Parts: sequence; structure tokens; C-alpha cells
Amino acid sequence: IMSPQRVSAVECMTPARPAALQCCKSRGVSAVCRYLDPGAWKNLTRREADQISATGLVVVSVYESTGRTALGGAKAGERDAQRAKKAATAAGQPHGRPIFFAVDFQPLPDQLPTIKEYSTAANKEVVPFAGGAYGGDGGVVAG
Repeated sequence: IMSPQRVSAVECMTPARPAALQCCKSRGVSAVCRYLDPGAWKNLTRREADQISATGLVVVSVYESTGRTALGGAKAGERDAQRAKKAATAAGQPHGRPIFFAVDFQPLPDQLPTIKEYSTAANKEVVPFAGGAYGGDGGVVAG
């Protein structure tokens, strides 16, 4: 389990190459955030997670089916968490490491309660991984 400390991280939509990982490490980066999106070109694979870990960097991930899935409320949060757990396990992400759920749009005030329901359900269902929110300020505050 990661301790609640400040870390320097990079987000990579595309698979991280070994040379880029070494460069990040040499510049004080401690974590790499990659996407869990099974079947998509941006999905974190076990091979890549192993390369990240072998470099001495921590692997964390973002799950995003669509940027607006959080508008589906608790049911969508449970479904996304189940899919995220399966993808993270397949990629070899260690338990306790965060999976951030994307709320990648600027929500309207009346959408915030539904986003909160999504985030609460996703964070509860994602155990044994840690949960969190990823996105613009409005979505993260709601999550």
C-alpha cells in the first residue's frame, strides 16, 4: 500500500518506452500513471507494468470507459470498478496501488450528486486496490 505522501508522477497515454522510463527516473519521477482500457491501444499490459516496476517506478492507473461514465451513478461506478480490477490484475498492478476513475469533463452543479454516487461505489468496489478520481477540478471535487 502506498503511504499518503507527495509523489512526482507522469501520465502516459501511450506505452512507456524503457528509455523514457529511465529519463523519468533520473529526473526524480517516482510513479507512472497508465490507462486501463482493455482492448484499446492505450491499455496497460503486464509487460509494460513489469518494465515500469523494473525501472524502480511505481505503477498507478486510470480507468476510463468514457469521460462521462460517472453520470451513470452508483451502478456505473460498480461496473467500472469491476472492469478496472480485472484489467489491473491482468496487468500485474500490485494491490493497494490506486486506480483513478476518470471524470473527464466539466460537470454542471446538478450532476455533482450523481458523480459522487459513482465515485463512492467505484472506490468501494475496487478493493483490494485503492480508488480515486481523475479529471477536471469540478469532477474531482465531486468524486
